[in-house]
Amino acid sequence: MFSPQSVQRCQLRRGMIVIDLRRCFRNPYLNEQHQSLGRIIKKGIRSGSSVVKVGDKVAAVFMVAGNGFSFSDYQPYLQYIVDGGSKTSKKTFFADAVKIQLGIKTNRKNQLKINLWFDFKNDVLWTLTRDNLEVLVSALMSLKSRISQEQKS
Repeated sequence: MFSPQSVQRCQLRRGMIVIDLRRCFRNPYLNEQHQSLGRIIKKGIRSGSSVVKVGDKVAAVFMVAGNGFSFSDYQPYLQYIVDGGSKTSKKTFFADAVKIQLGIKTNRKNQLKINLWFDFKNDVLWTLTRDNLEVLVSALMSLKSRISQEQKS
């Protein structure tokens, strides 16, 4: 497992995964993101959960990855991001979202729109609500179906 330095902030919107592609023409990771989604789908879509802590409060984190991924082994990385230790290539707002979820911080600007994170080096996506997890799994299953149909054509 790699240290999560390539975490992409995303949105689940209208049943679709919307990757934050600001400056997309200069985004050297776009192909890696597509490859990561392909690996997750090829291995078999699996969901799991973990928790992160802020002080004495605990927030659930719902994850999706391919079969064989260890959600428990990834938990320290999530906690490291929340604690501010991970130097990701772009600000993820994950720690802020956790604090908003726990009522420790109020929402500012567009932070609430970010409701999904994608570590495409480790082939895992995560969100903070069970409802978003269901939407995420559905979106990935839809993508899997489209890929399968394209391969048949």
